[in-house]
Amino acid sequence: MPSLEARMSLWNVLEGYAAAGNAHDIDGMMTFFTDDCEFYSAIGPDVDGTRYIGIEKVREGLLHFLAICLL
Repeated sequence: MPSLEARMSLWNVLEGYAAAGNAHDIDGMMTFFTDDCEFYSAIGPDVDGTRYIGIEKVREGLLHFLAICLL
């Protein structure tokens, strides 16, 4: 089992990402991604949703997701 410090560090990351997402803060959300990131969205035309590869595509995917959340 990971140490308490490692679990709290992960908790802080998840909490920060969730807070940015709940605030619809795309810039805040993007601070949790690296340039070579991948994002898998359940939303999309394919049976398994849509796969976004690379920082710019992930940003586009998250913006699409946030736009849907505003409906």
